Amino acid sequence: MVKSQVEKICFTCGNSFWVRKYRATSAKVCSHSCRSGLLQANPPKKGVKGRPAWNLGKKLHYDVWNKGLKGIRAGAESHLWKGGITPLRQKIRSTFEYRQWRKAVFERDNYTCVFCKIRGGWLEADHIKPFAIYPELRLNIENGRTLCKPCHKTTDTYGRYSKNREGVEQIWNQQQTQQS
Repeated sequence: MVKSQVEKICFTCGNSFWVRKYRATSAKVCSHSCRSGLLQANPPKKGVKGRPAWNLGKKLHYDVWNKGLKGIRAGAESHLWKGGITPLRQKIRSTFEYRQWRKAVFERDNYTCVFCKIRGGWLEADHIKPFAIYPELRLNIENGRTLCKPCHKTTDTYGRYSKNREGVEQIWNQQQTQQS
């Protein structure tokens, strides 16, 4: 054929085919269909069991940029430090005890909204008597109830300020009489 091409024999079907000289050692099949047949007969190996990885024990060609700097400029040493101004409510709500309280309220109510009786979904542990007004009842399981997000929005205690402090007292008293 052309001087720059070499004749080869297909590994799959046995037909002869022409390839350029630079592919003379790598070409094994004449077409895509023969290649797929070859791959089905001899799938490529993805790794050999028992043989270590090729890069095991080799050193990186670069050093880690922050090696030995962990903790430097952290906390009060940081230029972004504002004197520990995390709000108390955020500190309390991130404690282990608060997470235990939420889980206990959910498990007591069987992960079911106490208003609409829907199980699962976007559940929230609601404080019957507000978190901000009654700090002594924050982690009291009797002061908690499981509500879905839409039902929680309808309560008097939802949001930053309670809408009705007397209503909160009534709800608290009703729940205490129902449990007795």
